[in-house]
Amino acid sequence: MAVKAEEQQVENLKFEHKSILPMKKTFSGIKELNIKSSSYDQMTGFYSFVVVMINQNSQSVKFDYSYSENDSTIGYYSINNEEVQKEGVTTSKVMVTYSDGEKEVI
Repeated sequence: MAVKAEEQQVENLKFEHKSILPMKKTFSGIKELNIKSSSYDQMTGFYSFVVVMINQNSQSVKFDYSYSENDSTIGYYSINNEEVQKEGVTTSKVMVTYSDGEKEVI
């Protein structure tokens, strides 16, 4: 059972990485993304993530979003602060911290 949980965590991390470019195509002004947790729903085929997003003005918001392997877009996201979660495209580099602590600039 522990092996299966470990394999699922590896898959979750893989999809955390895959979901970053679609996030940059969904929101404008992203400076940092800190993914706090991720999970997979076998029934829907969606990966769900809890993230703290920090914008260029250093304002932050915590929210959840979903991503599907079959789509290359964000399927769902909750709106918790419209001033920070502005729809649009982020063209600048974004500092990403994944749920395992790995950091990357994308």
